[in-house]
Amino acid sequence: EDWEKEINELNLDIALLYTKSQYLERRIHGIKLLFDIVKDLKYSSGSSLLTNQHMVDWLIKNKILDIVFNPKTYHVQIVQRSDAIIRFLIEQNSFTNQDLQMVWESQAFDDEVKKEVYKIISECAPVMDENHINFLLQ
Repeated sequence: EDWEKEINELNLDIALLYTKSQYLERRIHGIKLLFDIVKDLKYSSGSSLLTNQHMVDWLIKNKILDIVFNPKTYHVQIVQRSDAIIRFLIEQNSFTNQDLQMVWESQAFDDEVKKEVYKIISECAPVMDENHINFLLQ
């Protein structure tokens, strides 16, 4: 059990290291790792030692959305792959209006990102709470 927990932490550390890399290929790999971890959590039905709350805390502590939507280092392929992370945070009631604003404002980066932001929001809208919807309608 302890070794499984250490492996989970190691996977998160590797994903963070890759996501913060200056090389696009590594950043894509890092965001894919996080996507897979979140997806596995969703379908593990409590059998994983990594809990939803631990994952939420880790994503927030390591500012993953800030990394993905950084105006200086963004890339459309990274933004594109962030939808599962955003959806996970929404489903865990941990996606703030500040997070939503950061995602929304990223559409100003370029037309490709704008398209991806619209796609992410439309895919996540069914799980957004009323607060998020009202924020978007302002």
